Amino acid sequence: MRRPPVSAFTIVEALILLGTISVLIALLLPLLHAGRRNAQKSSNQTQLRGIHRSFVVWTQSSKHPVGPYYPGLNRETGQVIPDGERTGFSGDGTQPAARLAPLIAANFITPDYIINPNDKVKKPIVFDQTPTGTQSYAALTNENYSYSMLALPGSENTKAEWQETLNPAAVVLSDRAIGSGPNDISSVWTDPDSGAWLGGIVRNDNSTSREETHILNDTQYGEGDINPLDDVFADEPDADDGFLVHEDATTAYSAE
Repeated sequence: MRRPPVSAFTIVEALILLGTISVLIALLLPLLHAGRRNAQKSSNQTQLRGIHRSFVVWTQSSKHPVGPYYPGLNRETGQVIPDGERTGFSGDGTQPAARLAPLIAANFITPDYIINPNDKVKKPIVFDQTPTGTQSYAALTNENYSYSMLALPGSENTKAEWQETLNPAAVVLSDRAIGSGPNDISSVWTDPDSGAWLGGIVRNDNSTSREETHILNDTQYGEGDINPLDDVFADEPDADDGFLVHEDATTAYSAE
C-alpha cells in the first residue's frame, strides 16, 4: 500500500516566507522605535513635573515666616545660600546640583529621576560605602542630572518665581541645551549641532509641555512685563525674562 505524499516546503516557498518575515520586521521596527520614543517622552514629562512638585513639597515641609523659597534660596531672606550653608552640600544656591541634592538626600526624588530617559551621557549618582559600613550618596555634579532650571539670583521678578506662585507664564525647569550657543544648539531629542532644540518644560503652576523651540511666547516673571519672544537659554541684562542654567549661575549650555 502506497503512503500518501508528504507536503513539504520547497526552497522557493521557504524564500518567500523569509522574505515576508523580513518585510514585516522592517515595517514593525520603526513602529517599535516610535513607541519606545513616545514612552520616553511621556516619562520625561512626568519626571520634570515630579521634580518641580518636589521643590514645592520641600518648601512646605519647613516653612519660615518669609516666603517659602525653593532650594537654593534662604527661605527667610530670599538670598542665595552660600556654599554648604544650611545644606551640608558643596556648591552655593546658584548651582542646580546644590538645589537638587537636598531633594535626593531627603528622599523626595531618586538619583535616576533627574536623568532624562533619552539621555545617553548623564549617569545617576550612587551610594558610597565607607569602611565603617555607613552609606551616603556621592557628591552630585552636573554629570548626574539632565535638566536646567531658573538662574539665581536673577532680577527681583525672576527670583520671585523661585517659590510656589502658580504662575503658568513662568518657565522654571526644562530639558538642557547642548552646544555652545544658539547656532549649534541641540537637545537629547535632536541631532548634535543641528541648531534645533526641542524638549520638555515646566511652568510654575506645575504644568508641562513639549516645545519645538527654546524661544517661547509670552513668558512673564513676577510683576515684570510680558516677554513676547523669550529665549530661555539667553541671559538678557536687566530683563525680567527666563534664563535657565545647567551647570552654574551663568552657564546655560552643556558640552554634550
